[in-house]
Amino acid sequence: MADQAESRSTSGSSVTVGTSPRDSCSDSPCNHTVTIRFGDNTFIGNRDRLIKLSDYFKAMLGGNFAEAQTKEIQLHDDDPKYLRRMLQSSERDVTFWIKMDDAKQMTRTHELYKVADKYQFTDLQQQLIRTTISRFGHGEEWNHDQIKDAVMFLRKLPIRVLEPHYHRFITTLEAGRFLLSVVYTDFFERFLEDHPKITVHLLRNMLWRESLDSEHLICNNCGFGFTSEELDDAWERCPQCGESDDINSPSTGDFGLEIFF
Repeated sequence: MADQAESRSTSGSSVTVGTSPRDSCSDSPCNHTVTIRFGDNTFIGNRDRLIKLSDYFKAMLGGNFAEAQTKEIQLHDDDPKYLRRMLQSSERDVTFWIKMDDAKQMTRTHELYKVADKYQFTDLQQQLIRTTISRFGHGEEWNHDQIKDAVMFLRKLPIRVLEPHYHRFITTLEAGRFLLSVVYTDFFERFLEDHPKITVHLLRNMLWRESLDSEHLICNNCGFGFTSEELDDAWERCPQCGESDDINSPSTGDFGLEIFF
């Protein structure tokens, strides 16, 4: 028939005259997937979703780079494990993997955040910050070192990144009854040096605690802060390290806030 499309065979493949391979694929999933290879790993992801979630991939896959016209790209990264987790976050929630092992939780968070920062996965970065802060609401599950690691992770974040979370951080500490155990520590004093505006939120919460008529105590042996209600009534020992001979009421210097008084 005259109006029937003419076809010819070229190098073993059939191409309809007047239709390019790009046009024939325009409505197919093949136009929306990209294969990413890194080391011995392969990830097949949704091109549009990667462009939406990452400014890095937006520039690479949606801009004038050669990769924008190819179905496969090669990445080079020192830690393919975390790169794979980051890419998987474009398809599903990966925070469950972080929570699987408390001992490695902050290590995984920190390393995944670094990769997300490199590839500009902003939503994943924000999710990691919120997840870390939310854990302070269940502080009884953490030991002193885990609390320190979490605070130090937050401390290293730029002010512009963490500032929107300042109030949530302090109120979550309060809800988890770990505010005192954090503010009476040298590592939190260093945190305040890098994020001084959080002091306003801290002072508001500490003044509120003062109104509860609950005596504040600090163990000079381990630096753990708590209230008299949390002190072991039988032996008057620190609930963290068990010390009983070196417990005192804190001064403003214990907060790292003496410059305000």
